[in-house]
Amino acid sequence: MIPGLMSMENTLYLIAPGIFIFCLGGGLYLCRTKTWNYFVHRGFSLLAIGLILNVFRWLIPYWITRNPGPAEGFPDVVFYLLFNSDILFFAGLFFLLYGLLARLTDRLWIRFGILALLNIAGVFIPPVETASPRWNVILSNFVYVPEISIFQLFQWCVFPAAGYCFVKAERNASRKTRFVLLTAAGSGIVFLTVMFLLRSFGQNFEDHLFWYVDCNLWPTRLILLLCVTVFWTCLIWFLARLFRNEHVKDLISMVSRNLNRIYVIHWIVIAYGEIILFNKFGLTLRNYAFLIIAPIVVFVISVWLARVYEKARMKFNEKRHSAS
Repeated sequence: MIPGLMSMENTLYLIAPGIFIFCLGGGLYLCRTKTWNYFVHRGFSLLAIGLILNVFRWLIPYWITRNPGPAEGFPDVVFYLLFNSDILFFAGLFFLLYGLLARLTDRLWIRFGILALLNIAGVFIPPVETASPRWNVILSNFVYVPEISIFQLFQWCVFPAAGYCFVKAERNASRKTRFVLLTAAGSGIVFLTVMFLLRSFGQNFEDHLFWYVDCNLWPTRLILLLCVTVFWTCLIWFLARLFRNEHVKDLISMVSRNLNRIYVIHWIVIAYGEIILFNKFGLTLRNYAFLIIAPIVVFVISVWLARVYEKARMKFNEKRHSAS
C-alpha cells in the first residue's frame, strides 16, 4: 500500500471516532430539549437505526455473496452481523444511559460522576468472555470482549461527557479563542508527558496510541486518545473560523445537520459498491488509483443523497402542515 495513503488511513482511524463521540456530548449541551424522556427516545431511535444499518450493510450483502465479512469464524453469523458493535449502537446506549441518569437526578455533576465511575470500571475490568457467543456479542457493546468490541459503552462514555464540558465552557468563555488555545495546549502537554513517560519505561508508544488495533481502551490509551481528540477538535474549531465563504459555511452546516444520515448512507454505498466492484468486476485493493478516488466519491455521493433526503423531507413536512 502507498505509505502516505496508509498514514492518512491510520490518522483517520485514530482521530475520527473520538471526535464524533466527543461532538455527541457537545450536541447534548446544545440541544433545545433536555428532558430525560427525550434522551431515552433518542437512544432507542439510534439503536433502531444501527440495527437497520446492520441489516443493509452486513446481512443482505452476506445473503448475496455468502461472504461473512466481520463474522468470519463466528458460530452464529446472522446474530453477529445484526448486533455487531457499531458507533450508532454506542450513541444509542449512551443516550439511554444519560436519559436514565437525567431521570435519576437534575444535578449535572452527579450524572458525570456516575459516568466517570462507569468509565473507570470499564477501563480496569479485564477482558470479558462467556461460553455463549451470543452473550459475547451483546456484552461487547458494554465492556471489552476480545475480537468483537469496537465502541464499548463503559470505556468510551467519558468522551461525550468531556465534549459536553468543552462546549459548555467554550460557550460561556468571555475570550473563546484564548480558551480553545489553552485547551489545545493543555491536551498537547499531557499527550507529550505521557509519551515521554512511556518511552522512559521502555514501552512501545505506538501500542498505547493506536487503539483500533484491538479496540481495548486501557488507561494510557484512554488518556492519549482523549488528548488527541481534544487537540484535533480545537484545531478544527480554529479552521472553521477561517471559512468566510457562505457556500462553504452552508456545506459545513448541512453536513453537521445530516451527520447520522451521511454515516448510514456512506456505509450502504460502501457495502453495495464492494459487491459490484469486487464481486462482479474483480477489482482489487491493489489498485492505488481506486483507493485514492473511492473515499472522495463515497463522501460526495453520501452528502448529495443526504441533501436530497433533507429537501424531500422538508417538502413533505411543508405539504403536511399546509394540508392541516
